[in-house]
Amino acid sequence: MFAWLATVLLAAHPAFASNGSSTVPGGLTLQKLVSIRSDRDSQLSLLNIALDAHGDPQGLEEVVGLTPTEQDTPSKEIRYFSVGDIDSEQGVVLDHDHNAVILKGTLDPISSTDTLTIHYLSNGLWGNYDSCDIIIQRAPGSHWELVNAYTQQPVQSIFVKTWSMGITTMQGICK
Repeated sequence: MFAWLATVLLAAHPAFASNGSSTVPGGLTLQKLVSIRSDRDSQLSLLNIALDAHGDPQGLEEVVGLTPTEQDTPSKEIRYFSVGDIDSEQGVVLDHDHNAVILKGTLDPISSTDTLTIHYLSNGLWGNYDSCDIIIQRAPGSHWELVNAYTQQPVQSIFVKTWSMGITTMQGICK
């Protein structure tokens, strides 16, 4: 009985969200949504949207470990998250080395606007998470963009501000 309870409790913990796969399915094209930097290192990450032949979203690709000029590095890592991964109860883990940033919500291939939620570890000592919403929307033409849900302004980059116990804020998308 206790093993079952532990399994249920651990499965609900954000650390058990999907880590994605290392390959984007064939037939999808990628479009950059946003670049992500942090005050803890000089590396750059990119979040790209994966589109089918009709320009409809099928998932997201995260590229981690680029140089500040978006150049490839030997340590570059690519992970793909399907629409189902993102829509799951646990969501997907961005920045998987720390399980500090979790993205979840519905990325509907038919809709032209979707709101997703980013949960970020604000206090690792107590295991507290804060969150903020982001909007992914189809701009004029077939271009997709990330929009700040609070200001309704397009977002080109996110800057993650940290402190010793977690993340203070994610500038560009949080209030």
